[in-house]
Amino acid sequence: MKNFLINLVKKTGRYQIKCLNDKYIIKNKPDSSFATEVDIASEKILIDEILKKFPDSIIISEETGITNKDNKGLKWIIDPIDGTMNYVHKLPVYSISIGVLENDILKFGIVYNPAMKELFYAEKGKGAFFNNRRIYVSRHDRLQNGLFGTGFYYTKDKEELLNLSKMFVNVQRESLGVRRPGAASIDLAWVACGRYEAYWEYGVQSWDITAGVLIVEEAQGKVTKINGDVHDLFGRNILASNGLVHDRLIEILNK
Repeated sequence: MKNFLINLVKKTGRYQIKCLNDKYIIKNKPDSSFATEVDIASEKILIDEILKKFPDSIIISEETGITNKDNKGLKWIIDPIDGTMNYVHKLPVYSISIGVLENDILKFGIVYNPAMKELFYAEKGKGAFFNNRRIYVSRHDRLQNGLFGTGFYYTKDKEELLNLSKMFVNVQRESLGVRRPGAASIDLAWVACGRYEAYWEYGVQSWDITAGVLIVEEAQGKVTKINGDVHDLFGRNILASNGLVHDRLIEILNK
């Protein structure tokens, strides 16, 4: 599984790098996000290779939806390019993200940023790794010493925008700063390797976060909903941290 996935994301990443300077069609989606021909072609590479090796699989992917929903094998949750906006603007913060579930238990997660050649992966019970080195979350236990990540979903609703801004400002006031790179899978990987103390976001999808959730947990971090409830991969919000600042962040984010 590990070697198959590493080879697969690197192959797909090489394709994405090759296409960076090409002209490609951008397809607008109903939720005001968009996909490119590269997203769609990348997803096809991933799905075709997975089904060739694991034909009984169910696949949930951003652009295609559910493939083989009546199958009984492994469940794969895929984002071919998490951070499409960054990719289109040649901002090197985007990733291929794949999470694998067996009997609805998250078993493997991999996040690969081809622009920076940064590979994060984790296997249930076997730890988290960054470019083949074992990683752990940071040990800072005070927000004042911490750097944090977040993301903002697309909305024009004034009340929702004010609420997102309030959370950002409240954490900013008590910390070294808040960053918003624009790719949830990478935010989670950065919590896992200690670049952030924590990350939160509303409006996420399962393909954005599934791989990163396992990577954080195997790096000895903590993942919940923003209100502190047990996390749901198919829910729409997430709080991931080193565990030491988690309770204080729940207080701040829910003021």
